[in-house]
Amino acid sequence: MAQATLQADGPTIICAGDNTTINVLICGGYAPWTVVYTDGTSNYTVSNYESNCDENIGPLVGDPITVTPSVTTTYTLVSVTFGDPAQSLVELNGSVTITVNPLPSAIVVTPSTRQCPGVDFTISATATNGSTYELWNAANTTKIADLPYTTSIAATTNYTVRAISGPACTTAVAYTVQLENTPPSITCPGAQTIHPNPASGCSAALPDYTGSATVSDNCTASGSIVVTQSPAAGTTISGHNTTQQVTLTATDAAGNQASCNFNVTLTDNVNPTITCVANQTVPAGAGCTYTHSGTAWNPTGADNCTVASVTYSANNGASPATGTSLNGVVFQPGTTTVTWTATDGDRQHGTMQL
Repeated sequence: MAQATLQADGPTIICAGDNTTINVLICGGYAPWTVVYTDGTSNYTVSNYESNCDENIGPLVGDPITVTPSVTTTYTLVSVTFGDPAQSLVELNGSVTITVNPLPSAIVVTPSTRQCPGVDFTISATATNGSTYELWNAANTTKIADLPYTTSIAATTNYTVRAISGPACTTAVAYTVQLENTPPSITCPGAQTIHPNPASGCSAALPDYTGSATVSDNCTASGSIVVTQSPAAGTTISGHNTTQQVTLTATDAAGNQASCNFNVTLTDNVNPTITCVANQTVPAGAGCTYTHSGTAWNPTGADNCTVASVTYSANNGASPATGTSLNGVVFQPGTTTVTWTATDGDRQHGTMQL
C-alpha cells in the first residue's frame, strides 16, 4: 500500500534559535511529490519533493526539510500528492517532536565591585534558564573553571562567563574584574629646617623624608605602601633662607597614588669669622691726637655663606665711634679699644678687638 512516513533527519533536541531537519519516506506514486506538513499551527508545502523507498537504488530517505521551531513542536503530515491531475497517498504515518531548550538570558555575574590586588574573591553567576555556569578566558577559547570559582587578580582582568541550559545550550557574556582604584592616604611632616655643612659652604643635602610620612590604604598594608620623594634625598640646596618644596608620593599595590607637599628651608647657623690686625702704637700728632689714614687696620671677615657687614665700635672718644672703616678716625690720647663685628646673612656674629 502506498504510504508516506514523516521521520527525524537531524537532532530532535535543539537550543532556541537553532534549526534541525526532518524528512518524508515515500513509498508509492512517483516523483516529484508535493508534501504538506504542519506544526500544529500552520501548514507548510514542499514542492518537487524527492524521496527514495527502494533500497536497490539507494538509502531509504527523503530530502531534508529544515525546521526552526522556537518552542517544543510536534510535526505531522497533512498530505502527500503526485501526478497531474494530483493523486493522494492514503496512508500517512509518523510524527516528529523537536524539543527546544531555551537559551539562558539576563546573566548576572558577581562581584561587580573593584577588587584588592592579591586578595581572594569568588566569581559566581545567575541567569534566567541557566543551570550551570563556566568561566572561560577573554577570547572564549579556554575553560578556566566551573562557577563559583575563587581567585585573585594583580591587574584588571577580562573573562568570558558561559551560562548553560539543557544539553549545550549556551549564552556567553564578557566579564571584567577591575582592580581597586582608591588612592592611599598620605600625610607629610610639617615645614622642615636644615643647616649647611660648613665644610661644603652654604649648601646642604636634602634628607630622606619618606619615613616621616603617615600612610594608609583600603587594601595595601601601610608597610607595603611605597613612598617616594621629589626632589630625591641627597639633592643639594644652596643659599641662606632658600626654600625647597618637597613632594612625597604614596603608591599602593594597585598602582594608585596620592601626594603631599611641605617646605624645607636652609638656614645658616654657622658664625662668620673675623681676623684683626695686631695692637698698634702710634705717635700723637697736633692736639695730642692721631688720625688714621687708609684701610690697613680694617679686619678681614669670612663666612660659609655671605658676610653681610663688618663694623667697628671704639671707646676713649675716638671719632667717629662706630663705622665700617678706620680710615679717617681720630683717636684720642691713651688706649682705645676697637671692637670689630662681622655679621652674616643670618645675623650670626663674630667679634674681635683691636
